[in-house]
Amino acid sequence: MKMYFFHRIGLLIFLGISLPLSANAQSLKALIANDAQQVSFAENVITIELARALSVSIRKEQEKCILVCQETGALELAIGLIGVSRSDASSDALVNLLGLNLDGAGSEELSNQICLRGEKLTTRLKRFKAKEIADRCRTAFVELQKRKLANVVDVKVEQVCRSETEIMKAQDEWLKAIKSRENCEQ
Repeated sequence: MKMYFFHRIGLLIFLGISLPLSANAQSLKALIANDAQQVSFAENVITIELARALSVSIRKEQEKCILVCQETGALELAIGLIGVSRSDASSDALVNLLGLNLDGAGSEELSNQICLRGEKLTTRLKRFKAKEIADRCRTAFVELQKRKLANVVDVKVEQVCRSETEIMKAQDEWLKAIKSRENCEQ
């Protein structure tokens, strides 16, 4: 964290920001806190959109609503938002997203973001524990079910979150892909 802090201070100085050092430090702390909040919000959006996409009842409601209720692309946009950020929180979030059963465009967007990080993500991928990722996903989904997903009653946690075995398989695949760069588009 200290290295990140000094990197940001150096960047601000390089860009010619002429605020006093204490103001730069306060501003940097605010930037880091804001980034962490945005990443957390994006993670919730991804989980909510995935659950809504899996819900048969939501899909039936969307079919009645031809012009307004179609897919928004919010899931992919939220993954992209996490990918654009270069903070520790965003790197952790990309790893945490391996706990979700993403498919299609969401899976492709996550793959692109992991590939873009490449070697910078390797350490996090090596050290994470699949049980913690699975537990985190389950807890997040259950909490969202109480509030934001109260109307989505036909989706189970097993549909949204991967098992520990699936997470370990994804971890292994991504470590190999980053090392070989074979699954990464250029």
